[in-house]
Formats: sequence, structure tokens, C-alpha cells
Amino acid sequence: MNQTIIQLQSLHLINFKGVEDFTLELNGKNADVYGRNATYKSTIYNSSQWLLFGKDSDGRSDYQIKPQDKDGNEIHHLESSVEGIFLVNGKSLKLKRQLSEKWVKKRGSQETIFDGNETSYWVNDVPVKAKDYVLEINLLIKENIFKLLTNPLFFNTDGKGWTWQERRKILFEISGNLSDSGVIDSCVTASDKSMLDLLTVINSGRTIENHKLVIAEKIKNTKKDLDGIPARISEQQRSISVDEVDYTAIETSLQEQKATLQGIELELATNAQGASLYRQKQQQAYALQNQINGRKLELEVKAGAESKKLVDEKANLEGEKYSISKEVSRLGSNSLVRIAELDAIAGKIIELRKEWSEENSRQFVAPEGFNCPTCEQPLPEGKTQEKIDKLKENFDKDKVQALASIRAKGKDKAARAEVLNEEKEIDSASLSTLEESLKRINIRLSELETAITEQQQPTVVNYDADSTYSVFKATLDRINVELDKPVEDTTTEILARKQEIADTIEALNKTLNQKEVVEKAHIRINELKAEESKLAQELSEYERHDFLIKQFTSAKVKMLEDRINSKFETVKFKLFDTLNDGTEKEVCRTLVDTNGVLVEFDGANNGGKINTGLEIINLLSEFYGVSCPIFVDNAESLSSFVGVNSQVIKLIVSVEDPILRVEVQE
Repeated sequence: MNQTIIQLQSLHLINFKGVEDFTLELNGKNADVYGRNATYKSTIYNSSQWLLFGKDSDGRSDYQIKPQDKDGNEIHHLESSVEGIFLVNGKSLKLKRQLSEKWVKKRGSQETIFDGNETSYWVNDVPVKAKDYVLEINLLIKENIFKLLTNPLFFNTDGKGWTWQERRKILFEISGNLSDSGVIDSCVTASDKSMLDLLTVINSGRTIENHKLVIAEKIKNTKKDLDGIPARISEQQRSISVDEVDYTAIETSLQEQKATLQGIELELATNAQGASLYRQKQQQAYALQNQINGRKLELEVKAGAESKKLVDEKANLEGEKYSISKEVSRLGSNSLVRIAELDAIAGKIIELRKEWSEENSRQFVAPEGFNCPTCEQPLPEGKTQEKIDKLKENFDKDKVQALASIRAKGKDKAARAEVLNEEKEIDSASLSTLEESLKRINIRLSELETAITEQQQPTVVNYDADSTYSVFKATLDRINVELDKPVEDTTTEILARKQEIADTIEALNKTLNQKEVVEKAHIRINELKAEESKLAQELSEYERHDFLIKQFTSAKVKMLEDRINSKFETVKFKLFDTLNDGTEKEVCRTLVDTNGVLVEFDGANNGGKINTGLEIINLLSEFYGVSCPIFVDNAESLSSFVGVNSQVIKLIVSVEDPILRVEVQE
């Protein structure tokens, strides 16, 4: 690499801080600058920084460079400037930066007022704009590189925009590339080839650093998932009842309750057929009475065969009388119902006749005064009559419709009354016939009773001793008791029982539903346990990779530190700290050789710091391919200096020199 050599020929300061006018003539040589404290030795280095970059050695752009009086106030109407002549590879480069005050007059005033400062620039005596001046400097050297190569303390001192991370970055750039695969190869042994897993990662296109981030995230997420599984298992376990439930018994009970519900549904249907059942019982009663009469006759015949004919006729007539009596009772009940309905119809017909008369007598009355709906003015006479005619037409139409409706209702009622009267006449005729039959039967029964009595004294028969008679009689008595009872509507009671059974079925279904929940909970618990086992295996694999990465990092750390430190004679760098958990923490600590003992830069003496900085500058100068004038402040603290390949300006405190004294080394 071609080396760019920058040498300082001269530096001319005018009104720069406390320096009124001073010229440092070096002609590219090394020099020692002597002076007491506060004789502006450090100002010389700061002036070179301001000349090139507009900042002081600490990187401050608001650096106060204008002269001040004893009270600390700026001295106005002065121009502050720094002019430097450099040799760049033997070619002269003249640079100048000047700070001037602006004084202006306000309109209407004779006095001038201070209106800020302005900076002017020259390159080889040619005035240029700020951007062109900056471009010229950047083509020569970058600001940070200039500071690194001109100040022995800059590299190891944190400051504005300069941190240990920047130092570390530069050291790695200097040491050159160290491939991850090379580090892995150095770790693989015949007995341990586990590090080859990381080589597979690299070959897949992922860097070790990225793999470290991926593994760290996977470990974090997997641990989080693992930590959450016990709670998820507990949640499932809470859904399982502590008491064991006999679900088979529950299912059996459910089927029984459903069967009961079907029976209730059938009972409801049967209850709806109550009237039909009542008629059936009546018919059973008629039949049983005939059977009883027949059986009695048979018993009586056995008791006295001679009166069989009369007794037989009597029995038949009594059966016929019983049937006719029941029918008479039914016809009487029907007649009462029809009479009540006919009375209601008669009353309704009277109301309809009155309503028809009132509607028929209603006459149209024309309203007075019609106004226009828009302007509210009375309508013309022709329009008024037209409006009245329309209203009358509507009135007549409504009246006709109303009368027709009333007439239709009356006809309906009259037709219904006619039907009822016909039914009434039919039942009345039937009732008269039945009553005549009853009279005839009663007369004949009386005659038979007399005849039987006269013919012979009837034999006393114990009917109850006959089992057939007793069964017939008991059955008839039971049916008659049921017929005599008022018909009860048990629908409400049945519905209540139905609801009770339905509630029981619902409760049983809920219990069975819980069975499904419990089964699902058990399945889910097993799934979670399987997931827990799988995650534990995954975590173990991730942690194995994490361990390999730590091994890799430790090996790479040592190789990097060895490679970087091999480039220095006395200076050493610590680039990693090993933490308690075995991980490597990135650092950048400069270790200074102090009488054979390495101490951190901040704890070294000033001389050790300067020589360390000079040794670093030598390497940086070689790396960047440029050498610059080095300003060594407090150079009196060193008895010997590290040899450098750059121009050196030593700033030495000397109580014997009240003003600056310069000795140029030939």
C-alpha cells in the first residue's frame, strides 16, 4: 500500500484564543515546544484541529477561539485565523481558516451592531466556499483518522462520537478476517467432532452470530412454553370432578327417564280422548246391566221355572227401560243447550235489527265551506258542488255496504236458529216417543209384577252367592261410580310431571356432557405431557447448540486476541470478558506494559499512556496508509519514546520558558 506522508511545514496563529500572533516553523521536521503552563502549548494542537475541521481536540464545534479580556469578555473587531502549510508526499498544501465578526448598521441609525461571526476559507491562497474546503480536507484525510494519527491519547480515550466499540471495530479491521469455519476446524478433534454441527449451520447460509440469536430466542421461547405447560395441565385437571361418576348408571337412568317421558306423552294423548272414553264406559254399563238381568233371570229360573216367562219379559223390559231412561236424560241435556243458544241468537237478531234501522235512517249532510288546501281560499261554487257530490257518493256507497253487512249477519243468525229449531223439534219428537215408551213399559212392568205375585210367591234367590253375577255387579258398580264422578282434567298435573321428568333428563344430559368434557380433558392432559416431553428434548438440543456456540466464541476470542496482540510489541488488548454463566461479553480494554506488568490504560502513568498511544499510531498509520504530524502533550513525563515513522511535535512543560520556545530537530 502506498504511504501518504503528511508533514507540517508551518502553523501561523493570529488572535487565536490567547495567542495574538505566533508562527511555528518546522519545515517538516520533528520539534520540541517548551513553555510554562498556560503558555498555549496545547493551543497549537487545537489550532491544527480547528484549521482542518473547525473543532477542538475534544470534537467541540462551539469551541471558543476568539481572544477574551481579563473579565472573560470577547474582544471585538479582531479577526482570528490559523494558516498551515503542509507537505503531502513532498507537495505543498496551504490551508487557511479565518473567523471574522459581522457589524451592520440598522436602518436610520449611524451606529453599527454586532451581527454574528462568519468563517472564510482559503486553499493555496485561493478563497473557497465552505463545502469546497471540507471536500479538500476529506480528500486529504478523514477527521477521526487525523485525530487517531495525531494524538497518542485519542484512541484510548472515550469522547464525543468515540467509544470502546469504535476502538474494537478498528482492531478487528486491522487483524483481518477470521473465518468461522477456520475457528471450527481448530476446535474439532478426533475424539470430539460435535463442533461440526456449527459447520452445518454455516454451510446453510447462517452466520454463527445469527445462529446465536436464533438459538437464544428458541431457548427463551421454549422455556416460556415449558413454564406454561404445568399451569395448562392444572387448568385441565380443574375441569375434572374429584368424585368418580358412574356414567353407565347415568346413561341407564337417562333411558329410563326418557321411557317415562314417552309414557306421559301417551297419557296426555289419552287424556285428550276422555270424552270418547266416557261414552265407551256408558256402553259397557248398558251391556253389563243386560248381562246382570240375564244372569238374574237364569238364577230365578233355576229357583222357579214356572215363572220363567213372566220374569224373562220383566227382565227385558227393565233393560229396555234403563236404556230409554239414559237416552231421555241425554236428549234433555241437549235441549237445554239448544234453548240457551237460541235465546242468545234471538238477542243478537234484535241488536242487528236496531243497528240496521239506525244505519238505514242515517242521511247525508253536506258540510259548509270548502277551502283550497294550498292557498286556504274558498273554492269556487262549481268546485264546491263537485266536492259535495263526491262526498255524497262515498256516503251512499258506505251506507249500502254497511246495510248489506248487517243483513248478512242477520241471515247467518236466522239460519243457525232454524237449524237449532229443527234439531230441537227432532229431539222433542224423539223425547215424546221415548216418554210414551216409558209409560207403556211402566204399565207393562206393573202388570207383570202383579201377575207374577198372583201366580206364585217368588222364591228368594241369593244373587250375590253366584260368582258370575258378583263379577258383573262389581264391574257395573265400579263403572257407575266412574260415570257418576265429574270428569277431571288432569292435563295440568300431567304437564307438571312431564316438566319434572324433562328437568331430570336435562340434569342427566349435563352430567353426560361433563363426561365428554372429562374425556377431552384427559386427552388434552396427555397431549400437553407429550408436548412437554417434546419441548424438553428440543430445549436440550438448543442448549447443546448454545454450549457449542459458547465453545466456539471462546476459541474465536482467544484466536482474535492472539492475532491482534501479535501485531504489537508491548501493547495488549482484552476484547472479551467471561461472565459467570460462561458467556462472553464484548469489551475493548487496552493493557499497558508497566515494568513487565500489564495494567489497564486508565490506571497507567502518563508516560505509559503516551508510549502506548505512539505504538498504536504506528500500526494505525501503516493500516490506513498515511502518516501525520503527532502532537505529544505533556511530553516531559517520558524519558524515552517509542520510535515512530511520523513527524513528532513534543509539547513540554518547562518552568524556565515563560514564552514558547521551539527547538527543531535536524
